[in-house]
This record gives sequence, structure tokens and C-alpha cells, in this order.
Amino acid sequence: MMLRRKFNRRSMRRWGSRAVVALIVAMGVASAPAPPADAASDIWVDPSRGRDSAAGTRANPLRSLSEAWDRLPAIASTPTTVQLKAGDYRNLSPVYWEDHSGTSTAPVLIRSADGKGRALLPAVNLFGVSWIEFRGIEFRDGGDVVHCEQCSHFTLRNSIVRGVGAQETFKANQSEWVSILDSSLSGAGDNVVDMVAVRHVRLRRNRIAGAEDWCGYAKGGSVDVIVTSNLFTRCGTGGFSAGQGTGFQFMEPPWLHYEAVGVVIRGNTVTETEGAAFGVQGGFGVLVEDNVARRVGRRSHVLEVVFGSRSCDGQPGDAGRERCQQYLDQGGWGTTVVDDGSNGVSIPSRHVQFAGNVILNPAPYRSTWQHLTVFGETGPQPGTGAPSDGAADTDLRFHRNVIWNGTASMPLGVGEGSGCAPSNPTCNPAQLQADNRINTRLPLLKRLRNGRYVKRGWTVDYTRHTRLPPDWSGLPAGSPPWTSWPF
Repeated sequence: MMLRRKFNRRSMRRWGSRAVVALIVAMGVASAPAPPADAASDIWVDPSRGRDSAAGTRANPLRSLSEAWDRLPAIASTPTTVQLKAGDYRNLSPVYWEDHSGTSTAPVLIRSADGKGRALLPAVNLFGVSWIEFRGIEFRDGGDVVHCEQCSHFTLRNSIVRGVGAQETFKANQSEWVSILDSSLSGAGDNVVDMVAVRHVRLRRNRIAGAEDWCGYAKGGSVDVIVTSNLFTRCGTGGFSAGQGTGFQFMEPPWLHYEAVGVVIRGNTVTETEGAAFGVQGGFGVLVEDNVARRVGRRSHVLEVVFGSRSCDGQPGDAGRERCQQYLDQGGWGTTVVDDGSNGVSIPSRHVQFAGNVILNPAPYRSTWQHLTVFGETGPQPGTGAPSDGAADTDLRFHRNVIWNGTASMPLGVGEGSGCAPSNPTCNPAQLQADNRINTRLPLLKRLRNGRYVKRGWTVDYTRHTRLPPDWSGLPAGSPPWTSWPF
């Protein structure tokens, strides 16, 4: 039993003030400790009381983020944190973020010192930077709100990215080791997350919402893309796609063939998309498993596996367009003709699995045309390097998925005249009906407070599956070897 002593003025005089303070500390009710001393590598910024001629310490902060960025060395030798006090930095930030980088042992962290979203930044355009992380920041602007070009080891963590008339909310191109973690991204005229020719992508536990096109995709020869535990919602064309269409000159050797290679899309939720929940467009080695989608595909279908597309963008003589011919000479798949919207190259898909996913469109909500859209063969495409027998359904496998699409009379959407024809050994109408539950039993879902859905009841047991062994056969010559799924 805790002994509690009642203090009054007499006892205070008897015990003495120092003894009383010592007793209070011992009882765990002392005041909060003083803040820790500044780390030697911290740069403090405060837009309301700082001065750009100041030392940049907690006591004497800078005023602008531009000054803090300029004070970073070209290559950091010690870990550095730029501490942003609460405030509006939209007129106090660099226009272009370049010429400064961290390293694996000395990364650069730019963080909101007073909590998530308390430091407000405009659009950031980063070029050629490495080992940079933004944490707890709110970005708000038009254009491409966060754009990382030729970056390496770039991380966006626990942040908010709001597009205001933006084209893309987040864009990364010709970059590697790009991570978006525990963040909220929204508001794009095109796509919220647009990744082109990016290697080693990690997209985890984000809320990605409000695009006219896809919520997100990785395309243009993107490799090793892991998309897990995200919420994709309120987008036009669809949720997330492995692959899409790319200007040939924006790809990077040796990944000059498929649109996306080695992609895992697992444990995500998709809601309120007008198009498909998930798509594969010119993907190789794609695993889509254990995802949940609700109210999707209203204007088309709920899942798709189709061709990617490849063009040579711009007009003859445009800078960079010469790479289209150079990449063809290296064995890539593409073209040099001026794109007219109908003469692009169809990029096949190969080794794709959909397993243990649940699609629920409660009646009367339903897709417009069919459950699935799967393309068959591309046909010969001379002069493009693409295989003449390319198809979107080569080693395509659907198993242990549950689809409830508003009405039992909905067409399957595969078979004669499209992909997954009766002669396809891995995906055909009979196999799809036997290995999946399609409008035969209403799946059970539970909505979480964060807007995501999880499976419950019989749905959990049915959607348990054995992952089929990965198959990397058919990867074009010159591509680095793959021996396992990129988990």
C-alpha cells in the first residue's frame, strides 16, 4: 500500500522545501524534463522568429528552409537533421533541390519538429539527390507536388501530400530505392503516384486518394516494386497497376522490355474506383494477393490483365528522342515512329498470379461490362523487337479469389475472342469457375476505422492459398537474373 502524507504549511516548514521537491520527484509527479541538447548536426529553422544570418541552433534558428538546404555539404559526412518548427515555408523553400546528398552512414532527414503536418512546404523538385528523407511534412501545391528525378534512397514517411490542381501528386522517375511509408497522398488530375523506370520501390501503409486516372502505378521498366497495406480510394481509371504505357526514351537499360518486373501487390484495400481495382499492363512476374476491394469497376470491370503500350514520344529532332533507336539497337521493345495514338507497341504480360483477393460490389452496385478483362495475343509487330507470339495471358493464374459483382448474370469476360480461352492451360473459363468463387457466395468483410477492409468468417478460410512457385523463364536476354520473388 502506498503511504500518502498530507502536506500543509506547518509540515512544509518542518520538512523544508528541498525535501518536499525531492519527495515529489520520487513519487513521479515532477515537471517534464528539459529538452535534450541540440545534436551537433541539427539545423533548426523557424519561419516566425528565425534569421538566416543566425547559427541555426534551437536557440538561434534560421528563418528559411532554403538557407538550411544551402548549408548542407555536397555530400554529408555525418547524419544531419533539418528540424522545421511549425509554420508556412511555401515562400521560404528551394525551387530546385539538388547538389546536396546524404550517404548510407550519413543520411539527411528533414522533419517537422512540432508534429505531423505542422511544417507546410510547397512543391519540391529533387534531382540527383541520395539518402534524403522527409518526415512528418505537409506538402501542398499544384504541378507535381513531390517530384524525384534520378534519386537514390529517397523516403517520404508519415507525411501529407495534397495536390491542388496537381498533375501528379507524387512522381519518381529514373530512380532507385524509393519509399513512401505511412503517408497520405491525394488530389491529382492524372495519377496520385506515378513511377517511371524506378527500381526497388516500397509503398506501405499509405492512404492514396482522389485521382482522375489511376491511384497509382509503376511502369516504364520499373523493377522490384512492393505495394502492401495501402488504401486506394476515389480514383477514376483504377486502384493500382503494374505497368501501363511509356515513352521508350524514358526507360533505362537493361530494363527495356516489360513495363514492370517483379511486382508484389499484397494486403491492400481499394474502394470507390470507377475502373478496375488492380491491373497488370505489360507486367512480368506480378503477384496480386490477399487484397480487398469494395465498390469498384463501375464504368468497366473489376480486374484486368492487358497489354502495356510503348511509344516514342515527341517529334523528330526533340532532345532525347534518339534514345528510341539506341534502345531498339540494344534489343529493347519499342518504336521510333511518331505516336498517333494507334501505332504504339503492345507489351505482353507473363507470369501473373491473382490469389486470395476479395471483390465485393453489393447490389445494385456492379461493374458495367464483365467481371474481368484479359487480353489474348498481340500478333506480329515487325520492327519493334517485341515477340510475335506475345500475349497478356501467358502463365496467367487466378486462384482462391472471391468476386461478388452485384448480379449473378454478369459475364465472366474471358474466353473466345479474348484472353483465357478454353485452350489456355493455366487460365480458361472452366478453371476460373472451378478455382474461384465468382458470384456464388457473398463475401464477409469488416470495415476498419482507417477506411480499410479486412476479410472475416468463411472468406478468410476460403482465400487461404498456396503460393505457386515463381517462374522467371522468358525474361529477355540481357536482363539481370531473378531467382525468387522480391519480398
